This record gives sequence, structure tokens and C-alpha cells, in this order.
Amino acid sequence: MKAVIKCVDRLKPAKILLLGTSTKMVDKIAERLTLPAIKEYVLIEQIASEKEIRKARRMRTQHSKHVIPAPTIEVRKSLPETIIDPIQVFLRRKGYQGNRGWLEQSIVRPTFTMYGRLSISQGALGAIATHAAAAVPGVVEVKRSNIIRSEQEVTVEIEVILDITSKITDTSRDIQSKIKKYIETMTGLSIKSINVTVAGIKVQEIV
Repeated sequence: MKAVIKCVDRLKPAKILLLGTSTKMVDKIAERLTLPAIKEYVLIEQIASEKEIRKARRMRTQHSKHVIPAPTIEVRKSLPETIIDPIQVFLRRKGYQGNRGWLEQSIVRPTFTMYGRLSISQGALGAIATHAAAAVPGVVEVKRSNIIRSEQEVTVEIEVILDITSKITDTSRDIQSKIKKYIETMTGLSIKSINVTVAGIKVQEIV
């Protein structure tokens, strides 16, 4: 627990996702990690069907595995099925008489239906970035886009031609903002940085 607290203090993340079997458990985890008050609770009923919930409960009671529904998009280059194996149950329910013992597995699967997972290619991400940049007023042409993926984040490099009437700094910031919004909204991936290169200025012909 102390190691986790130190890690959070060092990384200073903007957001933290806590997973628990109840809001009470999540509150206890937040309290033990000395985190601020929780701003939003997302209940399993909001993201999973009754059938999926029953299947998850069966996996826990029969196989001692917590099944966590991940997005249907692969948000990392490779997402291992077992994130922690095993994980110690440090918030055991009071009076629990089950025979699972103190160790359980935490399993991450793209969907409960087990159809597999979807991956987003570099080309698809580049196409999204190009489309987003082209939608910004003042952008005449997108010359090139390049995507660099790390373990959990994406860096976008994009080269554009701007109209001569554009303010380069303002338009470049608009491009960054639009690309960030498009990629994060459409894919769930986190943006590390967006580097915009203005390769040229073009005078638009008046028809």
C-alpha cells in the first residue's frame, strides 16, 4: 500500500480509475491510498448487460477470478489477459465464509462475449489525425502524418500547408486541439504530444 501511495505521489496523475465490487469498497481503497473524494461512480449496470454480469459473478464464485470488461478497442499495443496473477484481497468482506482463500486473479478481457479484440493500426490513427487537421479552418493541405505509439500513449507528428491569411500559431494550436479530441474520443487512446510542422503557406485562388 505504501508503495502505491509513493507511486501516485510521484506520478501525480490527473485521473485515477479505482475498481471495486461496491462503492463502499472503492471508498475504502481511496481512503487507504489517501486520495481526494471520488468525483464519479460508474456502476457495472451502466456498462454491462445482466447476462454479462451473471457470467462475471460465475467466474468469481467458481474460478476465483475477477473479470474486468475492457473497451472493445485495444488501448495498448499489447494488453495481457492477466494483469495481476494473483492479487491479494486486502478488503475482504466482513463475515465472508467462502473457500476461495486470500488470493484471486484479476482478468481483463475485451468483452465478456469472448469474440476477441480489436486493434487500431498506425494507418487508421494517421487517417484520423489527417481528417481532424483538414477540418481546421486555414488548413489548405495535410502533407504528412506520422503516429508513434508507446506502451500506453500516442505521439502525433503532422505536416500541413496553411492559407496565407491564417495565424500560424493560432491555427497550429487549433490543429493540436482537434486531433487530440478526435483521437481520444474515437479510440480511447491517450495523447502524449502533437507536433505540428507548417511546411508552407499557400495563396488561395479566388474563383
